[in-house]
Amino acid sequence: MLPVTSAVAALAAVALVLLSVRVSLRRMAVGTRIGTGDDETLLRRIRAQGNFIEYVLSASSCSASPNPRAPRSHGSGRSPGYSWRDAASTRSVSRSVAPASAPQG
Repeated sequence: MLPVTSAVAALAAVALVLLSVRVSLRRMAVGTRIGTGDDETLLRRIRAQGNFIEYVLSASSCSASPNPRAPRSHGSGRSPGYSWRDAASTRSVSRSVAPASAPQG
């Protein structure tokens, strides 16, 4: 999984550099250092760059984090991780151990 994640991250980095260069070139052409001025094209390019950063960050954090419910096989064919049966037993134990309400006095 790591080589795939690394390759996708590298492609995303190249795409981000290309988007950043487009914004910079448009800023130089328009002569705007801060903000967008009145240029609609510059505004669209800045928004595209910002949306790209936001969505790639969200997607990469979701895909790179391990799923504790995903089946994992360690050669034996069994999944040593979390199971639905464990979740059910945890819920029933937590209900039975819940503190009783304080006596009314």
